Amino acid sequence: PQNEAMFTVQTHRELANALHDQPDRRAWHLAAAALQPDEEVAALLEATAAQAQYRGGAAAAALAMERAAELSPDPEDQARRLVAAASAAVPTGQGDWVQDLAARALAVTADPEVRLTARHDAGWALAWSGRRTDALSALLSVAEEASRDLPDLAWDALGSAATVAYQSGTPASRQAVSRALGLLERQGPLPLGR
Repeated sequence: PQNEAMFTVQTHRELANALHDQPDRRAWHLAAAALQPDEEVAALLEATAAQAQYRGGAAAAALAMERAAELSPDPEDQARRLVAAASAAVPTGQGDWVQDLAARALAVTADPEVRLTARHDAGWALAWSGRRTDALSALLSVAEEASRDLPDLAWDALGSAATVAYQSGTPASRQAVSRALGLLERQGPLPLGR
């Protein structure tokens, strides 16, 4: 079994060496050959994720970012990449996957912006798993906490919360969104480009 594993690693390395003209495939073969964290390979996968996202491949982008995070030696890079993977996975509709990626990011970072972004993605996942009360609470919390320093994130979270409130149809949900809207409006106008 150990010889078989080493053969597989060597095969992936040889394939990567033969694929210099195909950076996406090369990155995946290098990642398959990586037995420990490797920032160079993580960066290659991050570039692959960007290309996949550009082409509309949300799942491929999320998978590449997830593997890049696994190969990141630095915990902050790992957290940043996990959050990027969670955000990329949102359009796939796979709430459990988004929730897992966000939770893994939260476990390795203290960075407030990364944590708030992870919590926003987790709130989205709750909404689409039918847990609207929990989702609304999580999203409004992000909107309020981000309102002063991260207005773009705050407004995104509020938009998601408004969708949840609309779907729930309860007056209490609408009132909670209205209170958060008032807070964000007092902090300043909606950022340009919104």
